[in-house]
Amino acid sequence: MRNSALSIPELSDLVKHLENENVELRSRVDFLDKNIVKISQESADLITKLVYVEGHKDEFIGEILDQNPSSIAIVDKNYKYLFVNKKYNEWFNVGRKQLVGLHVTEIIGEQLFETKVKALIDAALTGEFIIEENKIKLSNGSQMFLRTTFAPKYDRSYKIEGVYVYNIDLTALKLNEVKLSQSQAAFRTMLDSSPVGLVIVDSEGQIINFSDSFCRMLGYQKTELVDHQLNEFLSCSSDDLIELGKTDNDMSQSTCSYNKKDGVICYCDLEVKQMSSGLYKDHLIIGVYDVTHSVKSQIELEQKNKELEQYIKSNSQLKQFTRTVSHDLKSPLRTISSFAALLKKKTEDRLEPKELEYLELIQASSKRLTGLITDLLDYSVSNTQSLSLSHFKPAEIINVVVSNLQFKIQETKAEINMHNLDQEIYADSKKVGQIFQNLISNALKFMPNDKRPIIDVIGSESSTHWIFSVVDNGIGIDNKYGLKIFDSFAKLHSPDEYEGSGLGLSICYSMVNKHYGEIWLTSKVGKGSNFYFSIDKRLE
Repeated sequence: MRNSALSIPELSDLVKHLENENVELRSRVDFLDKNIVKISQESADLITKLVYVEGHKDEFIGEILDQNPSSIAIVDKNYKYLFVNKKYNEWFNVGRKQLVGLHVTEIIGEQLFETKVKALIDAALTGEFIIEENKIKLSNGSQMFLRTTFAPKYDRSYKIEGVYVYNIDLTALKLNEVKLSQSQAAFRTMLDSSPVGLVIVDSEGQIINFSDSFCRMLGYQKTELVDHQLNEFLSCSSDDLIELGKTDNDMSQSTCSYNKKDGVICYCDLEVKQMSSGLYKDHLIIGVYDVTHSVKSQIELEQKNKELEQYIKSNSQLKQFTRTVSHDLKSPLRTISSFAALLKKKTEDRLEPKELEYLELIQASSKRLTGLITDLLDYSVSNTQSLSLSHFKPAEIINVVVSNLQFKIQETKAEINMHNLDQEIYADSKKVGQIFQNLISNALKFMPNDKRPIIDVIGSESSTHWIFSVVDNGIGIDNKYGLKIFDSFAKLHSPDEYEGSGLGLSICYSMVNKHYGEIWLTSKVGKGSNFYFSIDKRLE
């Protein structure tokens, strides 16, 4: 029913973990940012104090600036270095003596100088205090994120004679911001890629966050779900969800319906868990599993079961009606047949040929109708009676069948051969006898008038079934009728050609089916037929 995605408890734990990680990363970012600002302010204050304090030598100022964790340089009005501290030297991998007196372009390049740095220095030379953030590539190939401050340098007459350029390393800060962004992106990706619709609602049932899969499930755009109540889309009320989230179970489940934007009614299972910490404390995380197919299948199955129950009831009533009517019809038919025979015997010498033909038609029709009623009763019994199982040899049953059909066998001079039928089987002997009788009777019936019937009854077995076949040399059956002949009342010939109700093979099919077997045939028109049927050995 459900995709093997993360469960709601697992997702809840993951949400909590990501939130804690985000809080930790955000704390690091805030700490670094505050300290960077503090260092920047302190550096500016220090430089300002050193500039204005009388009696300090440039060498003394240089020694103090060398201890600063930031890289510091002083550039004159001609854009040449007057001073760099040790950190600046380390970052740009050049010696101070080489750098002092050089033009800035020899370190940062002509393009960067002309497009950006020159304007910043010029602004500082007018008295502005400017802060910029940049990513630079060091001589060793690594990259650094820097916050660069351009501040005016005053001489002792408080005239601007140059610019202080000091860089604070933001690399750790930026990396933590990247981690924070990646963590948040991972959380978002996890939500959006999940096949389960995920929703986070507050204690009032208002939607706070949700996955793309939830939007797809409902058919809405993201903007159409923001700031809405979940019960506007799902039949489960906010109070119900809250109660589910407050249960003692680790996770509570409920089933409800939902309306898609196009108006289609669908069904879903909800898994609800109360959040206990982090950004979403006291919120509910809800997994929405679409179970529309399963629910509709269940509804359809229940409807089919009701129809089946009604069919079984109607079929049972019909079978009872068939048995009652068939039984009640037998008596008047016997009376009609008997009186027709008596009338023929008493008046045979006084009746015209046409009148005798009418009496013979009455007798023949009564006989056919009696046969049909008998077959109907047999068919009804074959479908309703349970099996009466016992051990017996098929040869014994077939001998009884041959005895019952002796008159027809003698009339047609038929030859009945039995092969490998002495093995003992476990089945309903009466029903198996009926199967053999119907098949052998058909083999005798569907035979050309000028041909002597030769019928072979053969037994064999597999690991799971006993298998029997009745082979004849009769008129055969077109293979396109191979399945149709087992239908009730299926007849391939008119009553004038071959008598019968068309129920014989249907009865065989029903009785074989009760033995958990199969019945089938192979045949060639004009060459004969081979009927097979099997009986499951596992009835024991």
